[in-house]
Amino acid sequence: MPTNNDAVQRLFLGFSFEQAQVRQLTQLQAELAHADGKPVPSENLHLTLLFLGNVTATNRQRLETQIQQLDLPRFQQPLTRLSFWPKPKILCLTHDEVNRSLLQLQQTISHIAADLLTLQQHSQYRPHITLARKAKLPPDYDAMQVPTLTLAPRELHLYQSVNLGDGVQYPILHSWPLGMSLAN
Repeated sequence: MPTNNDAVQRLFLGFSFEQAQVRQLTQLQAELAHADGKPVPSENLHLTLLFLGNVTATNRQRLETQIQQLDLPRFQQPLTRLSFWPKPKILCLTHDEVNRSLLQLQQTISHIAADLLTLQQHSQYRPHITLARKAKLPPDYDAMQVPTLTLAPRELHLYQSVNLGDGVQYPILHSWPLGMSLAN
């Protein structure tokens, strides 16, 4: 049980986008307005590597120290397809294949985090960008063309999920540079 000096924060690891990519994503969100969902604010657009949940300050520090010791690879992950996930009711941008280096990074950090935290288990890692929440399947979903977005981040970020009552914010608490060479 956390002490007063060991505050709990709701955290996740992920990647941000270049401004040009944010503009592409917000344009796509505007085109999806008829899906009756709530668009994710542009400042909250990200690609999650790993949801950590509620983390104490002590475990956050341990996790940051272990990630700092890793050789974090650069990678390119294309996102080419609009997907509707009915259970969470989200519209998201996905791709059928996960870049090998991204998948290996996700698995490595998952193992590190599992030693420190109680994580929700997911069947497989599915990189995606959530564009709208509480969405309905757009009537022209099958015919929709989406621009190819290739994510090539330079940093891994530790985000905090802060509930403001009328929405959430995702401030970046810590960042780690990714390696210099791109991996496939």
